[in-house]
Amino acid sequence: MPVLHGILAAILLLTGVAPSAALGYPNRPMRVVVGFPPGGPTDVIARLVAQTLSDSLAQQFFVENIGGAGGNTAAGQVARVTPDGYTIMAISTGLLGKPQPLGQGAVRFDQGFLCDFG
Repeated sequence: MPVLHGILAAILLLTGVAPSAALGYPNRPMRVVVGFPPGGPTDVIARLVAQTLSDSLAQQFFVENIGGAGGNTAAGQVARVTPDGYTIMAISTGLLGKPQPLGQGAVRFDQGFLCDFG
């Protein structure tokens, strides 16, 4: 049964890649922000995923590490980026579970959005 679920998941993922490639998105390099220094588990996973996406979508995905404040610094920068779909963030579950307030410029999370994943 797990093999059948894996095959079904692969089919669903592959059918999503073809329409996105037909639309010409992405048509410029994509930025993957990691909220931790290079070499950690989140960074390694982000680099593996970025390489796979680069190969499958024929567009460069580059990883940018912005360390500090347990990922909150990077989350704040990503939250202020123009929402054009060319910047994504790789985070650990700790940032979603308990974000730390850092003053006036802190990132505020929509609690309804977080409950969807709980």
